[in-house]
Amino acid sequence: MADDFIYCRNQSDFIDSILDTVKQHDSYLLDELLNVTRMYKIDDLDFNDNNEPNLDQQLSNDNDLLWKQLSRHHWAVCRYLHFNDIDKAFRHQSKKFSCLMAILNGYSSRMPTTLPDEDHEIDQINPTINDDEPAWLLPVFNRHAHELRLLALLGTDDLNNDDNETSDTMNSNSTIQTCNTQLSQKAMKVLQSFSPTSKIRKVGVFIIVNQMLKTYYALHKFNLCTYFISKAERPLKQYMQEENDQQEHRFSSYVLTYRYFLGKHLLLKHDYNSAIGHFDYVFTNCLDSNKSQSIKNKQQSLLYLVVLKLLHGSTPKMDILEKYQLNQLIDLIEPIRLGSLKLFTEKIHEYEQFLFDTGLFFLIENLKLITIRNLFRTYVYQIDQQQTTRIPLEPTLLVLLNFGFEQENFFTINELIDILNNMIQKGMIRGYISYKFRTLVVSRKDPFPKQFRFTSLLNRSQLHHDGDHATVPNFFPKRERTLSQCERVLQSPSYQGKIHEFCREKGYGYVQPKDNQSELIFVHVSDIDDDYVPTKGDIVTFKKMLMPPKNEKTMAVHIKLLRLADGVKHESWEEAVEHDLEHRRVSRSNSHTLPQESTNDSEHIVTHID
Repeated sequence: MADDFIYCRNQSDFIDSILDTVKQHDSYLLDELLNVTRMYKIDDLDFNDNNEPNLDQQLSNDNDLLWKQLSRHHWAVCRYLHFNDIDKAFRHQSKKFSCLMAILNGYSSRMPTTLPDEDHEIDQINPTINDDEPAWLLPVFNRHAHELRLLALLGTDDLNNDDNETSDTMNSNSTIQTCNTQLSQKAMKVLQSFSPTSKIRKVGVFIIVNQMLKTYYALHKFNLCTYFISKAERPLKQYMQEENDQQEHRFSSYVLTYRYFLGKHLLLKHDYNSAIGHFDYVFTNCLDSNKSQSIKNKQQSLLYLVVLKLLHGSTPKMDILEKYQLNQLIDLIEPIRLGSLKLFTEKIHEYEQFLFDTGLFFLIENLKLITIRNLFRTYVYQIDQQQTTRIPLEPTLLVLLNFGFEQENFFTINELIDILNNMIQKGMIRGYISYKFRTLVVSRKDPFPKQFRFTSLLNRSQLHHDGDHATVPNFFPKRERTLSQCERVLQSPSYQGKIHEFCREKGYGYVQPKDNQSELIFVHVSDIDDDYVPTKGDIVTFKKMLMPPKNEKTMAVHIKLLRLADGVKHESWEEAVEHDLEHRRVSRSNSHTLPQESTNDSEHIVTHID
């Protein structure tokens, strides 16, 4: 490598170079000198020197001696990696990290133990130390935490793939446990000994949290991320406030990394609106340069941002996708625009592994609904000259939906009705289904809105709140249930109960079983097998099924009205929808507002599908 000359060729000279750099407070040179990833690959360093530091040696209280210990352990890490001994390399890296924590702890012990107030100024308490002096070590701190994480993951892979018996002191999870202890307990404790306003504490929290989030994402243990995200909530608010007040990006790279992983976390929780805000911030504020890492950062954030905005009726310009080489999205977006469900299904199958690796498979699956919406939209606009607002379900829409598919994969009329109900509920189509005439009746004015609200029932942040039933539980609609699930439900016993509440506009309600009146069971509109809209007090029969994917809660299906509640007017589905189609006030409280785009045309991400 071109810059390998900065590394001394033997351990003794290397230690001296570290001590000289520390005295100069040159953080970037020190960061490079302690770069394990680079240094262990250099062949002409004297790694045959067996002067190995003792892992059990007590850490010194002297700052210079601590730096010497750290340097010796660093040399040992590089030596063992050079000879491909991951286990011992990780042990020395852990000890090296402990040395750095002891150095930082020395800084905090020389600082005031109480926060400054009107009677006590920092420079009067200890004029020899500046509150932000340890901040010059932030790049080194980040480097140590980063390489501790990488070696912990390498150690786990190495032990899991080893067919031989593991050692007495190590197991497949011990490296991760050690990394977790070093970062989340020891390092966090050291940071908390600094003033809350000090830069070392504010930025250090992001460094620790970022490394732990990367660790758990690599291990697919997403449920463990919540704790660390909560640790960074207050520092993030503080940073964003400072950014708004001072318009200054002092440590934005650490914040950008955190917000990227926070966006992915919210994505898994189906909080799409909040996730869009974080990915948009990351994409806007990432450095736009020709460096490969900068391009990769932009590419990753744009990947999730585009898919999430597609779910809300917007699609990117192709030039922005071409610039960041998101070829898979380009191929997926084309059939969405055309409304070609067959081609879209083929592209999903082609890029299945890519979509699983990025965690976007199930989100992309949701885009099928938008593809079908565009297919119907094209047909309606083609026949608009005839001023047609009634489109037959079976002779027309069902044929369009099944075009290009093999007969065994054809959609049924019930599946078509489920799809249309879903699109109407999400605001993707303005209209209603006339069951009497078997037609889709669309509004004459803007039947396919440009901006619709993709309020997935999994997205709890966008649901209505009614008393004790603030959220709708996760469930699989009819279209997503397997044949075996449907058959098991049909063979299950029927129950009797009373409608506790039901809202047609929201599309769900609750039934109170006769044999357990303290229980309330969720009911979705697509599972009501009756010509009339249920009303509170109606006596019904129903069957039960567990709600996938967790199968922990129960939902009511195949609901049939047994006896209508006295003194309450009942309407058929067709009467209810036709009655208020033109007169109802459409609430926009849950509509999604797209974030403001960049004024730079070359970075203009989104344009409408229409």
